[in-house]
Amino acid sequence: MDVDPGLAACTWVLWTAAVVAVACRFASRGLQFGPGLASFAAQLQADDYLMVVATAALTGVAVTSNQVNENGSNYVADGVAETWPPGRVAQAVWGSKMLVALEWFMLATLWLVKACLLFLYARITTGLRESMAVKATAIYCGLTFVVIQVLYLGVWCRPIHDYWAVPVPVNHQQCKTYHYHIITVTVLHVSSDLAMLCIPLPVIIRARLPLRRKLVLCGVFSLGGLVVVVAILNRYFNLAMPNDSGFLRWYNAEAATAVVVANVPFCWALLRQVFALDSWAASSSGSGGGGSVAGRRRSGFRVGGRYVRTQSPKGGAAAAGMGMKVLDDEEGIAVEEGIAVEGGKTGVGRYPSVRFADGARTGPRVIVSSQEGVA
Repeated sequence: MDVDPGLAACTWVLWTAAVVAVACRFASRGLQFGPGLASFAAQLQADDYLMVVATAALTGVAVTSNQVNENGSNYVADGVAETWPPGRVAQAVWGSKMLVALEWFMLATLWLVKACLLFLYARITTGLRESMAVKATAIYCGLTFVVIQVLYLGVWCRPIHDYWAVPVPVNHQQCKTYHYHIITVTVLHVSSDLAMLCIPLPVIIRARLPLRRKLVLCGVFSLGGLVVVVAILNRYFNLAMPNDSGFLRWYNAEAATAVVVANVPFCWALLRQVFALDSWAASSSGSGGGGSVAGRRRSGFRVGGRYVRTQSPKGGAAAAGMGMKVLDDEEGIAVEEGIAVEGGKTGVGRYPSVRFADGARTGPRVIVSSQEGVA
């Protein structure tokens, strides 16, 4: 495996792009939650913390891939490693161990990103039939990760220390080529990504939203297709160009692309602030019908100091329109089934129940407003 002199620059450029995307995500969170570190930390959700871990795993991909490039590995043509002096063998052993670590960091990055998106999709599909698809996909993703780990660490290369043997025994070629592992990961990774792509798009398509909003949302949630393309190219060049270091660039490209794509839906608040863009919530109150509170039959009553109105959507499309309402105070361009009531803020939701800041609950499908006005 030849040394790639441009790998370090390529790696850290891609890493920087991914970290900037993550930083924009949290900057958007900061704009939504207001000043105060305690308030900011309290409002973070599980997928925010998972994204921090995914960023750490991405850093592992960058570091270990450069270690493999600098030290080499046992991924060389047959007969080459046998000619190396002891010092070169020691380097290759270290590089091969880093290759094992690189593969693990790569898998961790990709599946943590899947988990982050599934948390988002779970919020998007609350109360919709697609929520079952989210649960099924989450189970599938979890099982695929376990299957890949079991096969990688316990089946494809036995004993496991042959992954860093230099030279690799002739009858243990999978310990250096990873061909069976690569094929398995490609099938399970791509299939789970395609399943995830099918979750938000039907909700967007049937929602009562202006066409412009539908197109943008479809574009945002179709970016996962780019991850699929890069994943296929990564595995293709890995299999088509044996004993070549080019796969290291593709590993970094795939991991960085996955992180960037997963953070795009969370950057709307920051973009609106920087470019003085109008709130989508305001722009959708006209012809978008289904996303407007005014388009629903209402009745109401008071609970304590709040006015509570029950809502009755006019049909499936109206419910979907409600589901695709953009949340300027949370995910921004990301979408949800409704707006939860937090800290006394007005909220609209189609939930089994809504919890007030003081712990009180209302019944299902409610619109909640403060005493001063009605949502």
